[in-house]
Amino acid sequence: MTWRRRIVGISLLVGVAAFPAPSIAAHPGVDEQIGRMNDLIAASPEDATLYVRRGELHRIHRDWTSAETDLLTALALEPELATAELCLARVKSDAGKPTDAKPYLDRYLKRRPNDVEALALRGRVLEAMGEHLKAAEDLTRCIENESRDPRPENYLDRARALQAAGPEHLARAIEGLDEGRARLGDPVTLQLFAVDLEIERRNYDGALRRIDELARGSVRQEPWLVRRGTILEAAGRPTDARAAYVRAIAAIETLPKARRDTKAVSVLESEARAALQRLDEQTPTQ
Repeated sequence: MTWRRRIVGISLLVGVAAFPAPSIAAHPGVDEQIGRMNDLIAASPEDATLYVRRGELHRIHRDWTSAETDLLTALALEPELATAELCLARVKSDAGKPTDAKPYLDRYLKRRPNDVEALALRGRVLEAMGEHLKAAEDLTRCIENESRDPRPENYLDRARALQAAGPEHLARAIEGLDEGRARLGDPVTLQLFAVDLEIERRNYDGALRRIDELARGSVRQEPWLVRRGTILEAAGRPTDARAAYVRAIAAIETLPKARRDTKAVSVLESEARAALQRLDEQTPTQ
């Protein structure tokens, strides 16, 4: 296992959040809602907004063909209905067709250039197309226009886009994450990703400072000690790394048995013990 994979694995253990795609399970009663929309459309077949609403339900249901049919019908009835184009972009993006989604977003944003939802979606579409810097630009515009309840995923996605654009953009990615931390009340997810980026650019001291900051705000220290050990190993400081792993194991051994037996803690302990064994094997015999 490479240093990078070890370090990212510990990130997951200490709280990197995932942002799952919508699923049918998350939207109970979709079939019933579609049935009600069928009745409304039968009563008012010329109402374009009804087709948009049913198209969105089909999208949530992951029925891309029915969703697209409804939304194209809405546009045929009302060609200037911008929301139908935004919904079509969502359908294409969710279906894994970012190239098909982009023209709808381009047209929508010509009319509503500061729409944060559309900017965020086009940023993700551009990222999926490999247009990393353009994606970062759209996500920046989105962030700048979010007046209330800014979403941490927009800061994370912008940082990922800059990361993918090349090592020369890592500093800018980290700066953007720190801007998000200041604005959002310092969410752990942004700081954790900043740690990963510091490591990627081999700024190990910067990564350690961030880990120490996270540890100061945490009741439990063992995850941060293990993470500190992986960073110190990557930095070529085996003695300091060993000390961090030993402290982590000592902290784990003080936990109540019920907590120590949890999967997360067991994985941390296994990681720390495996690291100590690895370091022992690397130490020259006298």
